[in-house]
Amino acid sequence: MGKPRRIDSFFKIKEHPVPLAEKSQIVDDPVIDSEVSSQPKTLKGARTEELGRNSIYYDPATRAQIWKYPVNERDEVIWAYITHGPCQPELKYNFPFSGPIEHPRRCQHHYFTTFPWLEYSKSIDKFFCHLCYVFNSPKNPSTFTIDGFQDWKIVGGKNYALLRHMGDVNLIHDKDVQCKLDLVNQPHHIPQSFGKQSAQQREDNRLRLKVSIDATNYLSLRSLAFRGHDEKEESLNRRIFLELVDLLASFDKKVEDVMKHRYGNVSYNSGQILKEIIQIIARKVMQIVRDEIVHVKNTSSITLKNKILLVLSRNNLDVRKIRGQGYDGANNMRGHFNGLQSLIAKESPYAYYVHCLAHHLQLTLVPAASEVVCVENFFEKLRYIINSATGSTKRSDELLDAQAEEIAQMIENDELETGRGLNQVCKLQRAGDTRWGSYLRSVSRLIEKFKSTRRVLGVIIDEGKTTSQCGQAFLSHETMSSFDFVFILHFIKELMEITDFLAQALQKKSQDIANAMYLVWTTKTLIQKLRDDGWDDLLLKILQELNSHFNEKSMDLISLNCALDPKDKYSSFDVEKILELAKRYHSGDFTEQEVEQLLPIELRHFGVEVSNNDDLNSLPSITKLCQWMVKTGR
Repeated sequence: MGKPRRIDSFFKIKEHPVPLAEKSQIVDDPVIDSEVSSQPKTLKGARTEELGRNSIYYDPATRAQIWKYPVNERDEVIWAYITHGPCQPELKYNFPFSGPIEHPRRCQHHYFTTFPWLEYSKSIDKFFCHLCYVFNSPKNPSTFTIDGFQDWKIVGGKNYALLRHMGDVNLIHDKDVQCKLDLVNQPHHIPQSFGKQSAQQREDNRLRLKVSIDATNYLSLRSLAFRGHDEKEESLNRRIFLELVDLLASFDKKVEDVMKHRYGNVSYNSGQILKEIIQIIARKVMQIVRDEIVHVKNTSSITLKNKILLVLSRNNLDVRKIRGQGYDGANNMRGHFNGLQSLIAKESPYAYYVHCLAHHLQLTLVPAASEVVCVENFFEKLRYIINSATGSTKRSDELLDAQAEEIAQMIENDELETGRGLNQVCKLQRAGDTRWGSYLRSVSRLIEKFKSTRRVLGVIIDEGKTTSQCGQAFLSHETMSSFDFVFILHFIKELMEITDFLAQALQKKSQDIANAMYLVWTTKTLIQKLRDDGWDDLLLKILQELNSHFNEKSMDLISLNCALDPKDKYSSFDVEKILELAKRYHSGDFTEQEVEQLLPIELRHFGVEVSNNDDLNSLPSITKLCQWMVKTGR
């Protein structure tokens, strides 16, 4: 029996590898001088530009060797040096002399033109090879990578130092040159080779993706389902998305061919890709919304004026030619002394102010009415009653049930007419300052459901779970039983029915300005009639607020401007009104002689042209008329 074998006959002890920096000092000759060896060994967190230029030394005399950096950072450091290029002096640099005193020599600028890979260190006046430094290994050190070359006597010539360093095709320098060419040649890299596509393939893929995006956009805007029950090719009714893609392809032969003949699995029709497309569209929409939202540091009238003038100047518009301005009812917009309209009027005296007809009328009426203590108290009580009666789903259901019972009883007693759409049960309406007509609906609903609301409040008083609920219901019930509350409730309804008609008319996009001003006048007349019948404080404040917005001057200005309205083939055209408009509000634009002699004749000629010019008759508004006159040079 032979000698038993030990485990070390099968395995050998693994030696701990010596770091490259230490191994190079053991294997190679110690050619690195003290100045170079003292340079930093690593660049922590190095990322080309992100690691900072101060962390990479481009002077060949002060930089660390590539193989001294950590292995996982060397590629990034190499790319940083390749991107920067060789360290070469500027053309105006004067090289120092060296060598024998009787025959000193120095470096020449034309060396760098002949040998573009050369590097030069100003600190030690020596040559280095940029490519050999970047790509050479510690096993192949040379004078051009570590010590540097300074013997200027043997630099040039056929067989001198630089040519010997370049050597033959298979020598180290030539391999380093090839390494650089391979590194900067991105199309030859492995990831690029795997992902390489022809120009036709890329064009076809983009067309497929465009069709998928269009179909996704169409379905998502209409909240339609993408998936279907049976999505097989032979199915007669696949999912909506696939059917829509087929429909789009049927209108374009090129799209149809591309969708049928795809490369590999490229179709852009999978559920995951469609979700990504929707997410991208959503992000784009949100980005547009966010870009439109800006921070306004100051909303004073002087700031708004400066912004308006800035926009006008950017578009080469003269502020002195402004002939009208209209804003909402904010104090910084319409103030007579410091408001925006007064500041603009100082720049352009003929920029007459008219209150914006599209502004929420109730934002004027409700605050004005609230200045009366009893009316303000009424609105607070109204909110309290609605919250008490509809504070939970259970209370809302009880209110609807009470309405249904009340309607059934009234129909049984022949107190209500029956018919389709009549006698509908509905909830109480909460009022909001920014919702047109919400106050009128809130008051009207409470009047319609008055008995049902009191009945529900009575149930809450008797069956409320907490003392707080019972207390709120009791106060609301007592309020609805008071004469003052009921009287103001009916009066506010009558008042807001008058103003709501005007508010609804002002919301119409096709509303005629003259008709709107007529409705303003009739509304003021009806309110004045109510005031004369006995109501004082509330209606007086409302009329004062309306008069500040629609004064006699602005109404007269709008009425005269209607004489230029091209609607209905200039049915409102009136020469006398136009002359009156020029005399009263545009005296600075016309001389007295022009108004008395020239302008009437021009207007008469214009009136004749209107009846024979189809282009003039087709203009829809005064704005289009002005544009047409500028375009035709009238």
